Amino acid sequence: MNISELKDLKLTEDEWHALMHMGELEPNRAHMDMLVLSGLAFRNHVTEWDLTEEGHAACNAIDLILDWDDFVFCEAPEAAESPSAGSEEVESV
Repeated sequence: MNISELKDLKLTEDEWHALMHMGELEPNRAHMDMLVLSGLAFRNHVTEWDLTEEGHAACNAIDLILDWDDFVFCEAPEAAESPSAGSEEVESV
């Protein structure tokens, strides 16, 4: 896998971190679900996760990443509260 293909997966830094440290840390289920959906990991038992061939290739390729800010997918900032969701009460007539 090349860097462009990996970037197109749109994984966050935390998800890439989960991939690189799978087996060392307690996995976050949401991160693991994204890795499974991207084809980089799979569940091999009720509570165990493993890398696919693509996952192993991705681990090797991301060792070459120098600019993580440009590589990882940044989630959209929290949406600002809409004016209609304000705390103003409507008076009944």
